[in-house]
Amino acid sequence: MADWDVDARILEKHGLLNVRRLPREKFLKAQMIGRKLLNSNSQDLQELRKKFCSKSIIDDSGLSFDADYSFKKFLPQTYISASFLLSLTEPENIVAIPQGFRHQKELYPETVTDRIHLDINRYNSEKIYQSKPDIAFVANYSHPSTLQALTNQGVPLFTLNAIDTLPEIKNAIKRIGHVIQRPLEAELLTLFMESAMLAIDNRLLAMSHAVIAEHGSPRIMFLQHLSQFSQPTLKTITGQLLGRLDSQKFTFVFTHQNQRNQWMIPVEQEQVVNINPDCLIVATSNSEALEQQFSSSTAFQSLSATKNNKVYFIDDTPQAPTQYVILAYYDIADALVKATSPYLR
Repeated sequence: MADWDVDARILEKHGLLNVRRLPREKFLKAQMIGRKLLNSNSQDLQELRKKFCSKSIIDDSGLSFDADYSFKKFLPQTYISASFLLSLTEPENIVAIPQGFRHQKELYPETVTDRIHLDINRYNSEKIYQSKPDIAFVANYSHPSTLQALTNQGVPLFTLNAIDTLPEIKNAIKRIGHVIQRPLEAELLTLFMESAMLAIDNRLLAMSHAVIAEHGSPRIMFLQHLSQFSQPTLKTITGQLLGRLDSQKFTFVFTHQNQRNQWMIPVEQEQVVNINPDCLIVATSNSEALEQQFSSSTAFQSLSATKNNKVYFIDDTPQAPTQYVILAYYDIADALVKATSPYLR
């Protein structure tokens, strides 16, 4: 974070306008928290955490949780809460995780997940109960039978409803941090996220200053691919990231007007061909198979983006409402830098 702040000052020194960085108060807070976490012994750190914990925390169902109660074993019943907990506390404090985490090794390495012995599935329900979790993190979309079973076992339920925006991600991280008595870690994580996003903005700002002003912005099309192609709307985290980038002189083209009443808009191959973008960014969980599909398609081979080697496949795994959204933003921005620069491929 300190390096990013220096980078921002260097850009300002070279006359760039609209350079972004953390406000001084937030930057100093992040540095102070980092030093406290690094240099304090366990007893002093425990006292600091208690000092900065809120007296009560309200979940999305309106229930109040007393931060003075020492929750020590956590059950993240949702993907999102599990991701947050893995960043805020030791794996040994987590009773179980969603099974899919063990396949996402680029985000959740085995050295971490192997220290959590249980997966959340119906086969492990008895073992999870025997582990006696102190609190479970659930959502409004959690299965009713699961919620009832946890309630019958006397496990308090902290509800985090669907998270659709960056501010909601940071708010959820902070609330979980206070509930598990990791307020300093939660605050530092949200400040890091904000600082990282600003650093990426500045990288793109430098690129637009150096290249776009001279050569113009290419027409960029962003697609997601599951069973078919689609484009995200502003209701999604990915759509909001594109909106943030669109404000920085990058020209995104859509087959729709980014309708807010839908989560995604299906896109047919013919629509992509008709738009014929200069640059194509495709988010997918299977880039190898999709690259083969592109190489065997006459229609896709006819695109300007393909002919100019400006087709980029990125991992769609980080494009979820977790702290790893900064990786999603970086991946898209990195493709934009390559697409915009006449010297990069």
